[in-house]
Amino acid sequence: MHRFLLALLLTLPVCAQSLPLAPFTINRKVTLAQVDRGGRVELFYDLSPYPGCSMQVTCFRYLGPAGSPKMAEWTIPPGTGMKRLDFKKMPVSQYLFKAQLIDANQQPVAAEFKPVQLEYGGWSGRLKVEEATRKASADPRAPMGVIPLQTEEASEWEFKVTPDALVVAPGAQANLAATLNNRPVAEELQWVLKGPGKLMVIENFIAYYLADPKAEEDQRATITVFFPHHPQMRQDIQVLVTREKVKAAE
Repeated sequence: MHRFLLALLLTLPVCAQSLPLAPFTINRKVTLAQVDRGGRVELFYDLSPYPGCSMQVTCFRYLGPAGSPKMAEWTIPPGTGMKRLDFKKMPVSQYLFKAQLIDANQQPVAAEFKPVQLEYGGWSGRLKVEEATRKASADPRAPMGVIPLQTEEASEWEFKVTPDALVVAPGAQANLAATLNNRPVAEELQWVLKGPGKLMVIENFIAYYLADPKAEEDQRATITVFFPHHPQMRQDIQVLVTREKVKAAE
């Protein structure tokens, strides 16, 4: 995960490793906050080391190859305090918050800080967003900043693999089941794993993923399930192997 987070921070025009921490936190987290959809998003600030300065906080939504559009902006007064941010209408996604100090003459101060990241919707939401944005970036018809649903338009055949995203601890196992119109798939399926770990197919429509028990750092993998004779019917399952205590995909 740490390498992935660093890659996110580097999407902004600053070098995250060489910068000091921002004079604010999101839910008291200095680099990474995680909030379930509909949960509270609170900005705690302390501008006492910068007498007379206010602060402008800008929120960017991370869309992978599609860029990082600005979503909101808040002006923070001098001193210390807390400001609750309205995220009720924000989509499940990844957000980056960047600080800009403003002096008493309302001029920007030449100071750069590390961005603070928020994963709104948890790991499951982030994994789904990443796959969707990858598809959006490859579609020239998709308008910038719009993430399409991963599932195709409804038809008489509904192919589904459950769950559609995995969060697994090192050495742990996660089961997957494929259905067609809510019934076990009888026609031959192909299961492909790209990345670390092992994928074992128990039956045609049932498989399990076993995470590497020796994984010291977070690992990522993708499981693709499709019909060999109907390749348009397929599903990608994003996998995150982590030692952090996070909620599994719902």
